[in-house]
Amino acid sequence: MKTFLLMTAIAVAPLSTQAATLLTVDLSTTNQITIATTGAASGATVIGDDTEGFYLANLFNTNAPAALGHTLVTGDLISAGDTSNFSPNLFHVSGNLGLNVYSYVAGNVSSFTTGQTAFSGSATWNVSTATYAAMLAGNTGGTIYFAADTDSDIPGATAIGEWANISAVPLPAGMSLMLGAFGLLALKRKRTA
Repeated sequence: MKTFLLMTAIAVAPLSTQAATLLTVDLSTTNQITIATTGAASGATVIGDDTEGFYLANLFNTNAPAALGHTLVTGDLISAGDTSNFSPNLFHVSGNLGLNVYSYVAGNVSSFTTGQTAFSGSATWNVSTATYAAMLAGNTGGTIYFAADTDSDIPGATAIGEWANISAVPLPAGMSLMLGAFGLLALKRKRTA
């Protein structure tokens, strides 16, 4: 009977197919995006051109902007086995749901190795108000593909891991005041009860 139960438990135990979260996206500062490494290992070995770069699939939803309107603030985001050129760039094509990061390597070749740290560093860009709004309305996570710069490149690219939005989205100014008023009202009711 014990053997049967053990075999049944093994048979129904799900196999882990969850890819590691390699990068975080932080939108907690208005009109800025910060992409940072988690230190997790790549799920695939792949080498390619950093002028095509890596693609954060499904960062946007249908509200994706036609142009990003972005400026690099600071950045040393890099594929971990390579050397940063300290100027990672963003790219987006209207109608696509992802965000491309390219031109981050000193040279042209970017590489990822299964089981080894995928990325190091981070980068922050100022973005237009429209881009920021579209990012806030976007998704909370997705797959990272390399080498890819648009949705149409995904079928020929390699999935190396996942990205996750870790933002604590800022509240509109009026909303903060309203929440504070509700808090005071609740405190007053508690004291009178």
